Amino acid sequence: MPQKYRFISSYEPYPAIDPGKMRHPISIRYRAVGSPPIFDAAGVSLSTPTTLLTAMAAAETIDGTDIVADGQTTSRLQIAFGMWYRPGIIGGMEVVRGNNVYLIQEVENMLEMDVVLILICIALGTNT
Repeated sequence: MPQKYRFISSYEPYPAIDPGKMRHPISIRYRAVGSPPIFDAAGVSLSTPTTLLTAMAAAETIDGTDIVADGQTTSRLQIAFGMWYRPGIIGGMEVVRGNNVYLIQEVENMLEMDVVLILICIALGTNT
């Protein structure tokens, strides 16, 4: 079976991350709806981000594209973070690496074995 990500060292018998590539400290954050919820023109206003956990992860750029819409050019960066399994991480949370913030689109539990998590993210705002 071909490997999907370069930082995965083996699929058989258990998935594993090459430990030398886990050199990026990341934080996983979530935003909750306040109690009672506050509404503005855009809808429900979310609270300030709360850090769920901090971990070391491997990172690999999946895709970078420029999108032209309505006469504006926008860059879109998709990145995968690989980390050891931690429960409670879901899509919609944020990954923070340095000054960069990424939105988690998808969480992949490799082989459904609760060993390795792959977080598929897109860059938000003015990442540098």
